[in-house]
Amino acid sequence: MKKRNLIGIVLLLVLLLGILPISSLALDEPALNSKKILLIDTASERTLIDRMADARAEPASLTKIMTALVVLDAVDRGTVSLDQNITASAAVLSDMVEDGSTSNIVPGETMSIR
Repeated sequence: MKKRNLIGIVLLLVLLLGILPISSLALDEPALNSKKILLIDTASERTLIDRMADARAEPASLTKIMTALVVLDAVDRGTVSLDQNITASAAVLSDMVEDGSTSNIVPGETMSIR
């Protein structure tokens, strides 16, 4: 009799779990504090989040992060070495906007990649 009751309870629990809405098991959407966001699924090319994506925004630290990623990618490919020095060219600096951040780099200045 006890075994029969136990089987009944287990079956009841399985049935109850089966009718729970799937969304109750899904992860909560992360809190996004940014004013401007554009998130695209590159596999489907579907826009997932678009919050003021076309508004003007200063790149701030994004420029530094992307520079580091490009340099580290070049290091991984063997194109450059972290111990190598580079020289700032006047041509690159002339393409920058007048009020853009340059970290006070001047044409001809030599610096270490590291």
